[in-house]
Amino acid sequence: MERSLKALFEYECKRQPALAALVERIDTVSEQEIAATPVKLPWMRTALLQLKRDRAVEMLAVDLEPMIVDGLVSDTIGWMRNWVGPSGFVSVGRTALEMHPGQLVWLDFTGMWIDTIYAATVPPEVLANTRTLARVSRTEYYEAVRKRMNGLTAPAGVTGGSPQQAFRIFRP
Repeated sequence: MERSLKALFEYECKRQPALAALVERIDTVSEQEIAATPVKLPWMRTALLQLKRDRAVEMLAVDLEPMIVDGLVSDTIGWMRNWVGPSGFVSVGRTALEMHPGQLVWLDFTGMWIDTIYAATVPPEVLANTRTLARVSRTEYYEAVRKRMNGLTAPAGVTGGSPQQAFRIFRP
């Protein structure tokens, strides 16, 4: 029969009054005192240290509970746009992203998302080469990107595998 460390420790506390007394005042004992306390077996010291740490977490949780506000952040609404311009590169920050016809872009008042890449500023070529598809939440945009990625075919000349395995990385 397998027993847990906690169950074994509780049993030993019943047998050893000195150990039980130490457990009673575990909140006031430092870890250094626990390390210096003589115990019969090393695992008992480990159990004492774990008990002290668990009690500290419990006490912190009790102190923080009144300050915790459970709630949800609403899913941001923005504009999903479709790249209709020619294939090419768009400057985003200090890099450039390759855009292809049909690629989805999501814009809101804080910036833009191209797949999973965020940019705080929207380059003018994005506005010039995209058309608005719908006003959607960012979650709906991610779903549309996922559906589009799953429907892509591999580039000409690439055999086998999925489109995700046939991606290209460009380095300057």
